[in-house]
Amino acid sequence: MRTLVAVCVVVCVAAPAGAALLWDNGPWITHPGTPAWSEAIELPIGGSGATGTDVAEPGRGADDFNVPEGQIWTLTHLEFYAYQTGSGTQSTFTDAYVELYNRDPFLGGGPTWKGESNRLTASTWSGVYRVFYAQIGDTQRPVMKNTIDLSGLPPLSEGNYWISVGLRGSLPAGPFANFTTPGSKNDNASQFFNGTWRKVSEQSAAIPHDFVFTLHGVPEPATLVPLALLAAALRRR
Repeated sequence: MRTLVAVCVVVCVAAPAGAALLWDNGPWITHPGTPAWSEAIELPIGGSGATGTDVAEPGRGADDFNVPEGQIWTLTHLEFYAYQTGSGTQSTFTDAYVELYNRDPFLGGGPTWKGESNRLTASTWSGVYRVFYAQIGDTQRPVMKNTIDLSGLPPLSEGNYWISVGLRGSLPAGPFANFTTPGSKNDNASQFFNGTWRKVSEQSAAIPHDFVFTLHGVPEPATLVPLALLAAALRRR
């Protein structure tokens, strides 16, 4: 029995101590450089980002991610990319609210966890401008990297999850959530707009989209949790 506890302690200490990039929801920079550009190349007749992500409306954007088989993720923060037209490179974002779902809210999924208060910890220019089709050089839409605190979110076992983000800024235009670019036929983002959930594809010429975001945290093998619980039980004897 002592050997089992010793092994558990060694394995638990060896787990990563800092947050790592666990999920990147897709490409979005079409023209790298300084500055860089994200061109809406598949939207010559549509928009450049999703409306309805302003919590004051109220509005939210939701997209999914997967925790791999055999892992448990303890998420620390989310980086969500969005803009307010005409902001300049000084961020105008003031608030961010987040919820977790175990199913697409468009299909009836309800939140399993809510970040009840403002979770925005930082908002800085990403170095990227979002532009309409064939408008490289337009600097009206500087994209901000919004860092959103996920502390208090329970560890997530393997499976598919949906994360919902609502933003607030000080300008009247937006917030607008940036789309991944180029898009994919498998893109499936949803948004809460005008009091109901809908697919983003309903907005822009029936083209599906995903949102630009990354997830950060600590991944652990799923076996670590049972071992840690067993070790704690043995210590209590």
